Amino acid sequence: MKQTITYAFRRPKFPLICDLDGDVFAAGSPAGLQRRLGDLDLTDGAKMRIVDASGESWMIFPEEMILAPGFPLRKWRKIEVINMFNGRRNATESGVRYPEHRLANRRLDRIVREIAAFLTLENRKRAGVRTQAKSDEGKSR
Repeated sequence: MKQTITYAFRRPKFPLICDLDGDVFAAGSPAGLQRRLGDLDLTDGAKMRIVDASGESWMIFPEEMILAPGFPLRKWRKIEVINMFNGRRNATESGVRYPEHRLANRRLDRIVREIAAFLTLENRKRAGVRTQAKSDEGKSR
């Protein structure tokens, strides 16, 4: 799937946090989102939840590669974003959890940006491990 993403009505405020059936990842830019979605197999049965930096819900139409604001329009609550991050399927690899206390002191956009940074760092570490494993494999031959 190498189509270009089309935005309906307006663009989201990046970074985005995306949850595809329990696997959570972040996209810091439109190009990053395009790269991540291009690597995924978005079947009709897959459930994808997307939240942007302002806490707005978004949805994707995989056949047309259209990203649109979620209907009905609603803002995510801070605890919902944190629970999505802490309850992800790919959380056991890193063991990082976002603290659920003192939420009144943090703005929603700050929480989304911090969680996106955690996810980006995890992704880079995983990519580094895969690259290292491939280079080790090549040396052993």
